[in-house]
Amino acid sequence: KEPRPASAVTPEKQRKIIAAAQCYFPAMETGVRYRFDVIEVYYSEKSKHKAEQIVHLPNAFNRNSSQRRTR
Repeated sequence: KEPRPASAVTPEKQRKIIAAAQCYFPAMETGVRYRFDVIEVYYSEKSKHKAEQIVHLPNAFNRNSSQRRTR
């Protein structure tokens, strides 16, 4: 079984995304609410240009945790 696309969002990538967001939104430290979602896009073998399924993982990780929520 192949790994899920969300597994590419490793704890190291999560830290980099969070660090970039904190630079981009310096107000995040002052109570602004935010979340980090992950979108998985699945393609069929027949059509590599059309998504077969899209899975939205809301609030997949946050700055207080380097672990992704699993489903």
